[in-house]
Amino acid sequence: MAKEQQALNEALKKKYNQIGAFPLTLLLDANGNVLKQWDGIPASTPTEFITKLSSLE
Repeated sequence: MAKEQQALNEALKKKYNQIGAFPLTLLLDANGNVLKQWDGIPASTPTEFITKLSSLE
């Protein structure tokens, strides 16, 4: 992996995942603010997941 990509990954880890949870799913707004966080992969079908996302406001 290129050093530039490693630096970007580390910056994202520092901002969003300091404890190193894996996998971690985040829903971000256009400004990079966390709207919702799931530890692991959400346990739902893609259609169910989209429905859940649509209900967030």
